[in-house]
Amino acid sequence: MEKKEMVCIVCPRGCHIKVFQDEEQEWQVEDYGCKRGIEYGISEMTEPKRMLTTTVKVKGGIYPRIPVIGDKETSRAKLKDCLNILHHLELKAPIEAGEVLIANIGGTDTNILAAISMKERRTLHETQNG
Repeated sequence: MEKKEMVCIVCPRGCHIKVFQDEEQEWQVEDYGCKRGIEYGISEMTEPKRMLTTTVKVKGGIYPRIPVIGDKETSRAKLKDCLNILHHLELKAPIEAGEVLIANIGGTDTNILAAISMKERRTLHETQNG
């Protein structure tokens, strides 16, 4: 089998690893600098995962959108479905940082959290009257 070369992103070293299947169809990793490189290389070949980060619309907030992040890596194959769910979502302010906005998005076991707090927008009349 052909060796796939990639840069490991687990630690700052940035090792150029080679991943392939041997004659017994077992995954092998070469040129790694630490054990985490082995796990990363095999994961990238079998089920690549990514952190899900984006922004979501907010109604009544001081800004029109709020940054959100998944609490764990999500299968790359399911990212588009998750982003589609978030694209159609509109939240209502106020929102607290770390608040779970969607639990188990798209059946991925990833929870979507607010990355920052979002205060409710106050009108000039509300501001003047306390």
